[in-house]
Amino acid sequence: MDEDEEFMLDQMKKYRPALAEFRVSRSYWKSRIPDFASYSMLQQHTEIRPYEKILFRLHDRPGHLEFNLNGDPDEFADFCDALEIAWRLLPDAWIGLQMMIDYLAEQTLSSDLAQIKVSTLNVLKEIAKTRQWPNNPFLGPMMIAGQAKTVLARVTRNASFSEATTVPVVRAYNGVTEPSQPSHRKLKGANLDRRKTCSRPECYEVEEAKAFKRCSRCRKVRYCSRDCQTNHWKEHKKVCTDRKRR
Repeated sequence: MDEDEEFMLDQMKKYRPALAEFRVSRSYWKSRIPDFASYSMLQQHTEIRPYEKILFRLHDRPGHLEFNLNGDPDEFADFCDALEIAWRLLPDAWIGLQMMIDYLAEQTLSSDLAQIKVSTLNVLKEIAKTRQWPNNPFLGPMMIAGQAKTVLARVTRNASFSEATTVPVVRAYNGVTEPSQPSHRKLKGANLDRRKTCSRPECYEVEEAKAFKRCSRCRKVRYCSRDCQTNHWKEHKKVCTDRKRR
């Protein structure tokens, strides 16, 4: 057995029990979601520790390894479910959540991401659009929201991590030279992922070289295409206000 095989076996020894533990405790953690909203920040981070330990060990799964490889048809769906519950329990910046999103962004095969659940895409989009991060205003927008956008970009473009990320050194190392986000937004913070997501709820597109166009009336929402703007107008017009008349 070579070193790589030994390392993989060691990682799987941590991962498989963690997945089993999550499956057993999933209903319990789902039932706790309403409680967390009433807790103080200190209480939240105290109560979340047992769940975070599960996430740490789920993140130990060997990277770039196909999910459901050993005849477990629910493995990838359950992995994503653990991420969804993490965000619903504590919608803020914390290490366990970051590690799960990192795995999807950097270590998951495109063939598996093609099977990702709509509910997981909705959570990732919610994370990507989050602006308030009370626990860590630096880690939240820079790492967690940015990586969520990268996962969405990988899914919608069938792209690799290096093609979807905004980190210049990763793109350059892998020979990806085209702009990762609209150039006029890079100047405001080179390390901050300032890409916007399409405002149509059912669309998961993320900006790339060109910025999405805003609604010309309110200037508050952005769309990746005219079709998305047209399809969303019935709902958006209920809250759309003319900027010039305010």
